[in-house]
Amino acid sequence: MTDDWRILMPATPDPEHTWLTLGELAQFLNITERHVRRLVSERRIPVTRVGGARGRLRFNQARIQAWLDLHSDTPDGGGRGRAA
Repeated sequence: MTDDWRILMPATPDPEHTWLTLGELAQFLNITERHVRRLVSERRIPVTRVGGARGRLRFNQARIQAWLDLHSDTPDGGGRGRAA
């Protein structure tokens, strides 16, 4: 067995352990940082504050994906959006 950690690490990032900054999330969702801040202030998006109540915002990629899945329109009529 080798002690080289680069060989032991998985090639693809694990969404459960991937954290996004506010800017990265805005880019991922293709919205402005201001809109992300509004979603946070309205408690409409899952967020973690690092460093206390006024700490930096971090977003878990797996939780964001689950939130998107829950709040997205689906072809079978599910989701929360209007019918086309």
